Amino acid sequence: GGNAWTSAVSDFQQYLIIDLGQTKNITRIAIQGRPHQSEYVSEFSISYGYNGLDFADFKETGGNTKVKKRKEIEN
Repeated sequence: GGNAWTSAVSDFQQYLIIDLGQTKNITRIAIQGRPHQSEYVSEFSISYGYNGLDFADFKETGGNTKVKKRKEIEN
């Protein structure tokens, strides 16, 4: 379909919560911009949790929060 999620505001405070219903091993995440528009993700990070209230950031080796930037996303 032609449906897409787009944030109402263009800032770094937007988020999307996805409930998978049970614990899953996620190995890849794919994103794409909206065709014919300048609407795309410039960077994102992943947080995870088990109860829908408390979340932890996905971290790189060394303890820094892993953030993917647009240049890295395109490659």
